[in-house]
Amino acid sequence: MEGFESPFVTIIAGRGCREYKIKIWANYMLGIPTETKEEVMDTVRMINEIRPEHYSPAFYTPHPGSDLYAYCLKEGLSLIRSHDSYRRNPAEAKIKGLDYDFLYLAMKESLGIKLYWRNRFMISLERRLYFFVYQHYRIRRIIKNLLNLLGRSFYKLNV
Repeated sequence: MEGFESPFVTIIAGRGCREYKIKIWANYMLGIPTETKEEVMDTVRMINEIRPEHYSPAFYTPHPGSDLYAYCLKEGLSLIRSHDSYRRNPAEAKIKGLDYDFLYLAMKESLGIKLYWRNRFMISLERRLYFFVYQHYRIRRIIKNLLNLLGRSFYKLNV
């Protein structure tokens, strides 16, 4: 993948930012078509070591014009059927052959969110509920307001 930095270089850069009190915004992607589960967990470990102030995880989305998009078309991997599916958020399955429940758990672990379930059905149910809430602005706003009333943070919610 072009533009990819090694985890070692990224960790060193993160340490440098910490040393000079520069806030880190981590944009990272999980679920690249050829990525193994071990590589996903390497990314998670790297994010945990960097400890950014802001996390911005995404599931890989095959965008037209990229080399990986051509690869996904050639291999018949794309699940995208509408323009709305090109969002970069981790809100839905984008390509065939990936374990999105595993990716969801890896995403939660990278965010430092405690994992409550190990049951596959509960993980899948939680992921679907999370994505449903994520896609509906009004529901998110209601939950955020209720949590604010209770003195809890919406962004630290263990959803």
